[in-house]
Amino acid sequence: MRPITRVGIAIAAMLCTLPTHVASAANEKTLAPEVVLQEQPFVITPTTRGRFVFRAPIDVSTNRNTVVDIRVHRRIASRDSFQSIANQDVEAAVLDTFTISLARLSRTTNGSYVVTVPFSSSAKAASSLTIPFDGVYPVSVQLRNPGEETPLARLLTFVHKYDASATKDPVRVSVAVRLAPIASLRPDGTLQITDKTRADTQQFIRFVGSYSAPLTVSVQPELVAALASSTDSQDLALLAQLSTLLRSRTIATSAFASFDPSLFAAIGKSEEFLDQVRFGEATLNRILPGVPLQRGTWWATHPLSTAGVNLLRKAGIASIVLSPAAQRGTSSQLPLGVLARPNGSTNEFMSVISVDAGVAQTVTSGAEPPASYRAVAELLTERDDLLASGVPASQLRLVLSTPTGVLDANGSLERAARQLTGLVTTDFTAPQSVNAETPSVDFPELTRHGGEARSAGMAVARSEFNATVSMADDADPRRVLWQSLLSLGESSAVSEPNEYIAGVRSQLASTRGAVTVTTPGSITLSGRQGAIRIQLRNDSDQSLTVKVRMASAKLELTQPVRLITLAAGSTTEVEVAAGTRTNGRFPISVRVTTPEGGLEVVPYITITAKVNAIAGFGQLLSISLLLIILAWWWSHWRRSRLQAATATTVSDQ
Repeated sequence: MRPITRVGIAIAAMLCTLPTHVASAANEKTLAPEVVLQEQPFVITPTTRGRFVFRAPIDVSTNRNTVVDIRVHRRIASRDSFQSIANQDVEAAVLDTFTISLARLSRTTNGSYVVTVPFSSSAKAASSLTIPFDGVYPVSVQLRNPGEETPLARLLTFVHKYDASATKDPVRVSVAVRLAPIASLRPDGTLQITDKTRADTQQFIRFVGSYSAPLTVSVQPELVAALASSTDSQDLALLAQLSTLLRSRTIATSAFASFDPSLFAAIGKSEEFLDQVRFGEATLNRILPGVPLQRGTWWATHPLSTAGVNLLRKAGIASIVLSPAAQRGTSSQLPLGVLARPNGSTNEFMSVISVDAGVAQTVTSGAEPPASYRAVAELLTERDDLLASGVPASQLRLVLSTPTGVLDANGSLERAARQLTGLVTTDFTAPQSVNAETPSVDFPELTRHGGEARSAGMAVARSEFNATVSMADDADPRRVLWQSLLSLGESSAVSEPNEYIAGVRSQLASTRGAVTVTTPGSITLSGRQGAIRIQLRNDSDQSLTVKVRMASAKLELTQPVRLITLAAGSTTEVEVAAGTRTNGRFPISVRVTTPEGGLEVVPYITITAKVNAIAGFGQLLSISLLLIILAWWWSHWRRSRLQAATATTVSDQ
C-alpha cells in the first residue's frame, strides 16, 4: 500500500477557514462516470477503519495501471455550501488523500473492489486519513491514471466525524414513518390487497421491529381494516404481527383514509371531517386493541390553511407534524427545524413540527446507499446552522422522513435512520410544550383544493348513509362497509373518489330496495270499525327496521306511525285499527321510510277504504225481523195447542 499523501496540520487548519473553490460549472464540462458505491463508513470515530466497497466502470477496471484515491475534503461550513458541494457545483479543498493501485485491492464474490482505510484525528498518524474535528466532511472516491489529475470515474459521498466524549447540548430528532399504501377496498365493496401492499406492510414491520429507538409512527386505518376483513391467511398473519409490534409504540390519530382538513373547512363540512376522524379512531381502537393512540397529534399530508388548522384544533389536535406537502405556502419566524406554533392567540398551545423537506427529497432522489448518507449529512448541517444562529438546542425538532412518510422501496430511509449518531431520537407524537413565546408559523388563508365540485355528491351520499344506516342493526357488518366506502369517496387517497361515492350509494339503494310492500288497492270495512293490513317483505340477509306512516283525512287510525323491525328473509304483517263515523270511500296514504332522515324505502302507496254504515242497520233489521217471525211462530204454535186441547166432537145428527 502506498503511503498516504497529506497536508501539514497548519495548512489543514488554514484550509478549514478558506472558502471552497469552484471546480467547474456543471454546464461547462461533462462529469466523470460514476463509481457505484455499495458500502462505506459514515460515523467516523478515532478508531474507525473505513471499508469502502464499490464497482468501477468496466473500461476502467480492466486497466491494471488505474489508481484509487480516497480523498477527505474540507469540513462542511453550512447547509448552503453542503448543497453546492453535493450538487457538484463546487469542490471543497482536499485535506488528506489515500492512494492505492486498483490492482492491489481485494475483490468480493460479485467482483466489487474493497479498500479499507483507517481514520485518525491526528495528522501524525502516517497510515490513516486525518479528520481533525467533529462535523460533516465530503469524501470522494476517484479512479485515475497515474500522473494524471483528471479522474476516469468518480463518486462523492459524506462522513460524520463524531466524538462521543465531547459534551454537547442534546438536539432532538425523530424518524417519521407512515404505513399508508393504496386503498385495498374497491368501489363495489370487494377487497383487493395487492402484493405491493403486502410488501410495504412487511417492510414497515421489519423496520419498526428492528429499530430500537423511538419513532414517530402513523398507520392508515383503511389498511388495518382491509387486513382484518381479508380471508387470506397471510393478511391475517400480517395483522397479528402489526398489532403485536405497535403495542410498544404510540401512533398518531388518523382519519380512515388520507383527508384534507383545509378542503372540508373551505366547503363548510367541518362536522363531516370530525365524523371521519372519529371513524378512523374507532377503526384503530376496534382492530388494534391495546395499541396506544395519540389523539392529539395529526400528521398533515395536505397543504394547510388557517381554516384547516382551526378545524384540526376543533377536532382536539394539539400537535401537527407537517409533511413537505403541508408546508406549501407557509412562512415562519424561524426555520422549520425549530419547534413552532400556528400564528394567532387561539393557537398558543398548539405545536407544529416540520419534516425537513430538503432532506426528505434527498432520501428518495438519489442512488442508494449514497442518498442515505447525503440525507443524514444534510440534516446534521442544518442542526449546526441552527445552533450557530443562536437557537437553543432544546427548541430544535428535526424530522427525518420521506416526502410522504412512507418507507421508500430501496431502503434509503431505513439506512439513514441508523446513522443518527449524536442526536436524541424522540417520538414526536408525544405532546410538545409551546406557549405565546414560541416562534409562530403563518399558514395561508386559502389552499387549492377543488372541493366544490365534489361537495354536492358528498352531501347526498352522507344524507343517504345516515338515513339507511338507521335501518340496520348495530351489529350489521354493512354499517362499517358503507362508512368505509363513504370515507374513501371523501378522501384524497384514491384517484377516482366519485366511483366510491357511486359505489356506496349503490350499496345503500340496494339495501333499501330489499324491502317491498304487499297490500290490496282497496279494502272494505264491514262496519265503522275495522283494520288496515299491509305486508312488508325483507329480502336481505340482515334484519332491517323501517318506519311505517299511515294517514287519512276521515279515518281514525290507531298508532298510524310505527317502527317495524323486519326479520331477514321474511314477511311481516302490520295491522292498524281504523274507524269512521260516515260512509264512503276514503284514501289512506302509506309511507315506508327509513327510521331517520325520512328517506323513502318503497314508493308512496295509496289504499282506498270502502265504508258503508248501512251494513250495520241491515244486520239490526234482519235480527228484528227474525225475532218477529219467531214471536209469530211461537204465538201460532201456542194457539194451535190450545185449540187442540179444547176441541169437541160434532155429531152429524
